[in-house]
Amino acid sequence: MFPKIEHLAHKTFVFRTTISRATIFRAVLLAALPALFAVAAFGQPARPGGGAVQLIIRVALDNGQPLHVPARVQISSGGSPAAESFTDDRGEVRMNVASGAYRITVSGPDIQEAVTESIDVDSQQGSHFEFIRVQPRAGADPSSMQASVAVVDINVPGKAQKEFSKGTDALFKNNLPEAKNRLEKAIGLYPQYATAYNYLGLAEIKAGHSEAAQTAFEQATKLNEHYTDAYLNLGKLKYQQEKFPEAAVYLTKVLSADPDNLAALTMLARTQLVAGKYDLALANARKVNASKLPHPSLAHLIAAQAMELKGDARGSVSEYKEFLKESPDNPLSPRIKAAVEHYEQSQSASAGVKPVPAIPQKPSPAAPPKK
Repeated sequence: MFPKIEHLAHKTFVFRTTISRATIFRAVLLAALPALFAVAAFGQPARPGGGAVQLIIRVALDNGQPLHVPARVQISSGGSPAAESFTDDRGEVRMNVASGAYRITVSGPDIQEAVTESIDVDSQQGSHFEFIRVQPRAGADPSSMQASVAVVDINVPGKAQKEFSKGTDALFKNNLPEAKNRLEKAIGLYPQYATAYNYLGLAEIKAGHSEAAQTAFEQATKLNEHYTDAYLNLGKLKYQQEKFPEAAVYLTKVLSADPDNLAALTMLARTQLVAGKYDLALANARKVNASKLPHPSLAHLIAAQAMELKGDARGSVSEYKEFLKESPDNPLSPRIKAAVEHYEQSQSASAGVKPVPAIPQKPSPAAPPKK
């Protein structure tokens, strides 16, 4: 019998286990899984420790619009690969790297390859920000590579654009007072600036002001009712607040406008998992995993949890193995691998146990015939 799942206020999963070979597997994973599911709600992981640096890379087109389609980002040091990942639908990717000198290569089917000069990353910084502009390939349509722009954003005055640019640069450098100041100036110069409201919401989130963030995100959606990034941020905020039905509403709005938005689909699957809707969570996690686009390996963990809670231990282990294939370098992969091996060994041992033969019983003496 499989244990039930509880979602607690500190965003981790805690299980009530019973003693069985199946739950031994989960018990080994208990220490590992909470950290994976407790990724910061807005795609901003905790500051790395042990001398590592959080390298934040933001990719945009020549017009300054964030790249909305996935691009491969490769980091090399001394000519050898150091890390690789893909940008999200905001043109952003984050990696934890050691101090050193790196080159960054950005490539994709519709963009020209861009390679930076050598950059120095220092562990004393905690985080390092790089902004990279790319150009479309010949014949590619730039409008298909950027998020939809509201009519109200097309007419942004030059001064407001400059303040917005300074504000977003400050935001990604984690200079929150400067970011909020510049973004508020941009909005003051152009009150219909939907994108500026969305980024102001992100700044408020980083500052720990969830109510102010919600107000900013909601204003962005009022100005641009098709602004999927703002709806996605509202969904993540509601998930963080454990208001799962509200989170699902916002995430469904994103997917109705952008069915291939894997970030929204993954978050919706997480929301359904903690809400106890295991069939829906599994279905959506499988959609993410089946996508030909680069997708988060977290979806395999969601599928694994849903299958385990449905009583399918073998299917769950299969999903954990897929996670290990896609994320062999994840810090938690060794522990998950050990748990998988432990489970399989316990299953093999169980299958090899011979049944204890029954002890033959002496027949009872026949009762004497009645006279």
